[in-house]
Amino acid sequence: MDKKIFLILIVGIFFISFASAQIQSLGTFKLGDDINLIQTCDNCTFNNITSVLYPNSTQTISEFQMTKAGTIYNFTLSSDNATEIGTYIVNGFGDLNGINTVWNYNFEITSSGFKVSNSGIIYSVLLIIIFFLDLLVFIFIFILGNENHKDGDGNFIGISLKKYGRIVLIGISYGLILITLNLMLSSATNISGISQFAGIIGGIFLAMLSVAWIWTLCIIIWIAIVIWEDGKLIKEIRARMEEIENVV
Repeated sequence: MDKKIFLILIVGIFFISFASAQIQSLGTFKLGDDINLIQTCDNCTFNNITSVLYPNSTQTISEFQMTKAGTIYNFTLSSDNATEIGTYIVNGFGDLNGINTVWNYNFEITSSGFKVSNSGIIYSVLLIIIFFLDLLVFIFIFILGNENHKDGDGNFIGISLKKYGRIVLIGISYGLILITLNLMLSSATNISGISQFAGIIGGIFLAMLSVAWIWTLCIIIWIAIVIWEDGKLIKEIRARMEEIENVV
């Protein structure tokens, strides 16, 4: 009885190891490209594909022998047999330890070759909105002046509050850039094919975030200096008006 239990455990371990080596999802491919269907097994003498199913579960091919190269088995699925967008299922079997063992996995075909999750779509839409908001802010920064009101001769005639709005927008623009980078990072993480850029974008985001307090301090100092300069102008104008009144 003990020997039977031991034998069952050994066989179970072999099956678990084979299952763990199986590819659960082959990945995402572009419509119109040939696809290499692969399977791995270090103690098989063959692996065959029994069927490949379209997304609607109809069969596209059946009964093909895979080519062996070491422990990797391969079969190239022609683009003529993968003409629909969606998730395909590959069924096959191999002689694990001399015992025919069934395996299967799936792969996905999209028009671009990238897989976009629902969250990836949301991040992409938000990124477009923030991008246009960035553009709008930069347009206002360009339009708003940075000088006080002057007459035709260039003499000061009044303080312009627009330059304060411009400084505030410049300060806000840094935060918008951080939000844009964060959304780009989230989009890159959720969209296969551009995930390799996530590290670069994340590095830039963290670097800018770490010095955000310096930017904020600079904006505060800038506003304080402008207020101080405007205060000096107001005092000079008042002094001149008092001189004129005294003369009269």
